[in-house]
Amino acid sequence: MELAERIKRRIRGTGFTSLSSYVAFVLREILGQDGPEKPDPGRDTLGKAEKSELLRRLKNLGYI
Repeated sequence: MELAERIKRRIRGTGFTSLSSYVAFVLREILGQDGPEKPDPGRDTLGKAEKSELLRRLKNLGYI
């Protein structure tokens, strides 16, 4: 089953009006909204390859 279909079933009957509004909500919950994230001293920010891969995957899922 495709991810989008699973999400659509999950949000049925909730206050979410679209798949993208639910995904945005989940990402905000995961990443937090307490302001800018403090960098992890043991981890640099995303490298070029990681950022590229993340953007490619989000595009393939239809989010961008």
